Amino acid sequence: MFLYDNADPSGRDLPRTRREAFTTRPPDFGPAAAHPTLGATAVGARRPLVAINVWLETDDVAIARRIAGAVRERDGGLPGVRALGLALESRGRVQVSMNLVDLGRTGIEPAVVEVRDQARRESTDVMSVELVGLVPRRELERCSAPFREWARIEDDAAVEARIGRAPRALPDDPSA
Repeated sequence: MFLYDNADPSGRDLPRTRREAFTTRPPDFGPAAAHPTLGATAVGARRPLVAINVWLETDDVAIARRIAGAVRERDGGLPGVRALGLALESRGRVQVSMNLVDLGRTGIEPAVVEVRDQARRESTDVMSVELVGLVPRRELERCSAPFREWARIEDDAAVEARIGRAPRALPDDPSA
């Protein structure tokens, strides 16, 4: 088992942990080699992460990769942004897939707007914005109304909205 982020005394992030696992870094716990069929486990503690895909109006993966490089922190882009440019042949489009790992430094709106601005510099545009999973309500509240309308991000994308709608155990349920 490998520890990452705040669970790791050295604070190594998950991408670094994956790169170094079993090569330059032994596991923090457990066997020294990966299980032949199950692999290994990584356990971390971190602030909320928001995963968001920005679909582009092009099928040119090179454009998506250039935009991802321009926005990701590792390459001098926005702080707390990890990004990849990906082609999804089944949809005939490409996307910039982002993990926002430090919302206090770069939130949803600034990250998506930067992708849109970069896309326009590449003579294309954003086709749609897709949240993957849920978002802390506080982050949604930081987004402007015009942005949320343009990106089609609804109030029910908030973690807190979903918690309020969680199903309750039935009275005759023995596990209740």
